[in-house]
Amino acid sequence: MRATAPLHRARRLAAVALALTWVWTAAASCTDAPAASRDAASDAPDADAAIPDSDAAPPPPPACTTQVGPAVDLVRRARLHASATRAPLVPPWPREDRDAIATVRDDDPTTGWRVPVDRPAVVTLDLAPLLGHALSLDRLELDFATPAPATVEARLFASCGGAPVGAARVLPPDGVLPLDGVCAACIELTVVAAEATTLNAIRLLSRDAAIPAEPPEPAPAATTDRGAGVVEGFYGVPWSFAERRRMLATLAHLGLGTCLYAPKEDPLHRARWREPYPAEFVSALGELASYGASLGVDVVFGISPFLDLDPDDAADLAALDGKLGSLAAAGLRHFAILADDIEVDATLEVDAALGEAQVATVLHALGALRASWPDATLRFVPTVYSDQRRLSFPDGDGYLEALAELPADVPWLWTGPDTGNATLEPADLEAAIALVGRPPMIWDNLWANDGGDGFFGRVLLGAYAGRAPGLRAATDGIVQNPLMQGGLARLVVGTFGAALAGVADSELRARAAQVEALRSPDTAVADEALLLAVMRTFDAVHDQDPGHHAFERAVADLAAALQGGAPVDLAAAMAAALPLLVELATLETRAWHSGLATELVDELDFPLDKPRAEAERALAALSLLAARGSGLPTAAAEGALAEAEERSSKSRFVFSPDATDPLADRARDAAAPSPLTALAPLDPPTLPCQSGEAFVFQPALGPGAHLAAAGPPGLRVEGSTLRFTPRHAGRFVVHIAAWSDAPVAFAEGRFTVVCEEAP
Repeated sequence: MRATAPLHRARRLAAVALALTWVWTAAASCTDAPAASRDAASDAPDADAAIPDSDAAPPPPPACTTQVGPAVDLVRRARLHASATRAPLVPPWPREDRDAIATVRDDDPTTGWRVPVDRPAVVTLDLAPLLGHALSLDRLELDFATPAPATVEARLFASCGGAPVGAARVLPPDGVLPLDGVCAACIELTVVAAEATTLNAIRLLSRDAAIPAEPPEPAPAATTDRGAGVVEGFYGVPWSFAERRRMLATLAHLGLGTCLYAPKEDPLHRARWREPYPAEFVSALGELASYGASLGVDVVFGISPFLDLDPDDAADLAALDGKLGSLAAAGLRHFAILADDIEVDATLEVDAALGEAQVATVLHALGALRASWPDATLRFVPTVYSDQRRLSFPDGDGYLEALAELPADVPWLWTGPDTGNATLEPADLEAAIALVGRPPMIWDNLWANDGGDGFFGRVLLGAYAGRAPGLRAATDGIVQNPLMQGGLARLVVGTFGAALAGVADSELRARAAQVEALRSPDTAVADEALLLAVMRTFDAVHDQDPGHHAFERAVADLAAALQGGAPVDLAAAMAAALPLLVELATLETRAWHSGLATELVDELDFPLDKPRAEAERALAALSLLAARGSGLPTAAAEGALAEAEERSSKSRFVFSPDATDPLADRARDAAAPSPLTALAPLDPPTLPCQSGEAFVFQPALGPGAHLAAAGPPGLRVEGSTLRFTPRHAGRFVVHIAAWSDAPVAFAEGRFTVVCEEAP
């Protein structure tokens, strides 16, 4: 089942037209979509003035040690960034789950970084944010699809932005580059490809004895609701096993007991269901089930055979039995059979006869399982899974009545009045319960974001809402089909678990952020604040447009105040808006330097470019108005505004649509007088910076000027002084906005501070 996305907006059609025009032009000229055209490796810090500096600085890092022990792949604990990604022709932009640099570590051979053609692209691997310091490196391995790039040149640095370590090295044809124990925390790969190719995997191996231990998972709690949890049931690239393990740990910490595997794009789950899984997949799923059992979470394997299963064909039934039996032999005991979204054949009659045939198949499969594994359980997802579908089929009621023959210990799943629902309450289930004879388990698509995803990315991070308090008691369970992004999905599932535990609605997001930040205990305070900021940035559920509501109000007030005659004071509007704008402009850099799990930061890489572009669009509009109001040249501000708008138009992600338009339109109106003037330009900081030591910077501001800034974790604004203590070496971006009240004046700047590793 695919939740419907709100694609009816005229602005989205215009955005598609613009994107298609751009991508066809790019294809004709052999240029590439700047999926990450920002300078993220240099721009990959993070923080905001609201974050308390309570995470103490780490002890001095050890020097690189003599290589000992087995090689460890550090790529899974590195921050990754590519300066550009080649876009496919359709859809007209790279996809973070299929094409981005992060896919080199997802263990999925069907995904990989799409290398730009005929121009250099730089891939950055930064070890410092998660590993803390430079390590001795053994070798680098790159797996490219055929044809391999023309050249790949590796440069190593003590830290990103720091001193180079040795000369550049050229990758040999076999893709294995010996590093001979060189001590480094940053690698930059310059890739030049004459033909289209894909980088499928990167491995960076080290035998350094000082590799920090993996951070802990949240501790499991007693399972309080075995019928509540998650279904991986979306259309899109399935989660990795690492994401599934972390989801299990999150569910266990929340006391939830169900995790259903049913990704539509696993071909052996659905389209080619008769084919056995490879032995390594069966083993991995068995290990996942064992891990879940140790935490009190049931891992449920789902299979969707009804696209073409013939219930009267003994061979088909034997294939189904064999598929389920192979997984039971690997240790799984919990299963589901799915019959949703099978009406690809227009002649399919969804009626009582179909329901009876499917029930007979379910009973057969359950009997075969329990003959060898008496403790096996089974769930069923019907073809009629909502009232909308019940009423759209001629005999939807008859189909549901046939489900009454399912045993009472076989839960049947139901989405509610429609596939996705803004609200759900017990009364919504009455018609279905009357037909089947017992309550369903709810398949909840509150955060499903696969609908329309080829063109519009919707990151839905609103808190659990719209569900009546008595819903859980009126059902056989509730499983959430959350975001396709497995790391971000943990955040919203955290709000679901907190709601079931009775946490107040106003505290749901804070509770979810606390749970996720348990994975980064050394940076938990800053990481919780960052996660809350991200959830506020993409605040939406169901069919809402993701956006930041305070940002929308702030830029609307700015535009109104600049029009004049409005009951909005311009100085007050600046004071409210500017801290938000610099925060949004630096969320991606905060994520880079956070302690958050790699897959969660990877999933934010593309989406966070949209709020950054819109925030910089607003700041550029203010700079243009300030220059015009002071009679200064406007070309630089006009260029910055155009650049931000172009970058925003090339991002497929939805963020507060149209919110910045009135402010940008006001800035472009050269005939209208500007009530805003320009402060003196902000000069970049030139002081040296070292990890573990406080960096203090005082921009040159006139009397009475105010300051807002964001960037590195723990950054504080103290009057006109900025202060932060970097936990590790690297490049840290600081975005500063300054304003005065009388006259109302403005200036802003974005600077990179390079912090070296302490000796």
